[in-house]
Amino acid sequence: MTRLEYQKFKVILLANVEDRLLGLEALKNSNPSDIELMLIGKYLHNHKRYDFIKMFPQIEDKLVPWEELFPIICKLKPNKETKELVEHEFNNSLIHMIKEHHKFIDDIKIQLKW
Repeated sequence: MTRLEYQKFKVILLANVEDRLLGLEALKNSNPSDIELMLIGKYLHNHKRYDFIKMFPQIEDKLVPWEELFPIICKLKPNKETKELVEHEFNNSLIHMIKEHHKFIDDIKIQLKW
């Protein structure tokens, strides 16, 4: 899955119920990797995550904090494109948390140890 496809799925899975259910079907038909599912599932909250887990129950126990998720991802031996997607998502989630508390920070780039 390209980053653009990934981003489109994230957007549609945040939509209203009807669009989200269509998006879940489209995601399922795209044969996503477990890593892609873990990243998308981590992004979703509440009833959106619940709908997601109903469609992809195999990843429910993998929606864990980054400290636990990263070793799981490493064991799956992601390719270069997937590594870039993981780094992008990790950076976005961490930067968002940091910027909430430190508004004077413009940008941060974190490289993961693969």
